[in-house]
This record gives sequence, structure tokens and C-alpha cells, in this order.
Amino acid sequence: MKQTFLLLAVLTMLGISSPAQDSATGKKFHSMHEVNNATNYLNKSSDLQKAGWILMGTGGALVVTGLLVYWNNVDDSGIFGDLNAVPGAFTAILGGSAMITGVILLGRSSHYKQKAAGLSAFLRQEKFPTLQGSTVSMRPVPALCLRFSF
Repeated sequence: MKQTFLLLAVLTMLGISSPAQDSATGKKFHSMHEVNNATNYLNKSSDLQKAGWILMGTGGALVVTGLLVYWNNVDDSGIFGDLNAVPGAFTAILGGSAMITGVILLGRSSHYKQKAAGLSAFLRQEKFPTLQGSTVSMRPVPALCLRFSF
């Protein structure tokens, strides 16, 4: 136990003191200035959907495994008789929290997909008043229209 603690302490100190890449020149700097267009929202939605389904599947497997371990090791002396069932209960709780996180990510994925559907850019003919001699006429001109919803 003492050796494990010392190993974790050394690894933590090495991780804190090791030089890292400057984030101002890395990808994070450029991603802050991205234009939120429909393609960007669809990519975010796809990534969140993949992560959500992975968490849902992994969480489901952990819940089933944890419950099987719990039911196999629980005895009649109480809820945690010999403390043999604690790992199973912990695994089931961990799986349940992973499933809840997966549901949240799937909800955000749906939100980004709706935002992508709400964004569009198109050209349309708009009537614009123009002065021709002494009369004002409405002449159609092309106009760039942007539609977005929040």
C-alpha cells in the first residue's frame, strides 16, 4: 500500500512539473475562433452521439456485471456481510452513473443537431426601391439571407 501511494505521488509530481506544449500555438487556440456553422454543429452532434452510445453500452455492461458479482457474494448476514459484495455494488453504481452521463450526452447531441437544422444560408430575390428619373420603382436584387435559431 505504501509503495503504491509513493508511486502515485511520484507520477503526479512528474506530470505537474513536466513541460507541456504551449496551448496558444496548439489546436485549442484555433478551435476557439471557429465559425459555428451547420457542419460544425453536425460534427459535434456526431461526436457526442458516439460518446453517449459508448457510455450507455459500457454502463449497461458494468451494471449487469456489478449486480451479478453482488448477488454472487452477498450473504444472509446483512447488506454488506463480509464486505465481499462491495466491489459488485460499486461496479453497478459506476455503471449507472456512466449510463446517466450517456443519456445527457445523447440529449446534447440532439440539441446540436437541431441547431444545425436551424442554420441556413441562401440567396433570395428581394425588392429594393431604386430611383429612375423622377419615379421610384421596386427592382429585384439578389440578397444573402442567413437564418438561425437558438
